[in-house]
Amino acid sequence: LQELQIKYEAWKILPDRLFVLRDNYLINQPALKLLKDEAEAPISIILRETAISIEEQSERSSNLTNTLLLKDLADFQSSFALLVSSLRGYLVTQEPSFRFEYAAQVQANKKAWQRLNKQPALFTKSQQQHLAKIASNHRTFFAISPEMLAIVKGERSREDLYLLNQEVEPLTAEMLSLLEEIVTSLQEALSN
Repeated sequence: LQELQIKYEAWKILPDRLFVLRDNYLINQPALKLLKDEAEAPISIILRETAISIEEQSERSSNLTNTLLLKDLADFQSSFALLVSSLRGYLVTQEPSFRFEYAAQVQANKKAWQRLNKQPALFTKSQQQHLAKIASNHRTFFAISPEMLAIVKGERSREDLYLLNQEVEPLTAEMLSLLEEIVTSLQEALSN
């Protein structure tokens, strides 16, 4: 009975910890925390610098070359926005369709990025500066994204489920086993 009381004291604080985790998704989902802490800034810079480059490109004379550059910038912007959206969806839901969409958009974004990098001389000096900022943050983002995906695939993708599996359920099983022993010993004592 004393051992059961000790285990119960350890167990009774766990439900509150589970509710705290459930109510704070950044603590509960480490991949989302990594996205917020380390990837949001590069994402924001990439989108901002791309939008500025598109605005500058749209103000240039409308010849075939400038129109194709504008299209390449728009392709880069849209594929990057879609891959970020798919990544967020996957990190939150772990739904495979988001993972597949993310992978497809990564490929589309890399192709658009390659097209932009093949023609740096066609951009204005200002656009080249924006593209340099995009390049730096693009590398940073793609260095972080595999870590986020690895967290989602790991056993600690959700801290509440990890706590449930590693502490709550084993402790509950131990308490039930002790209760069975107590009931069995009481039944034996009453039958004697």
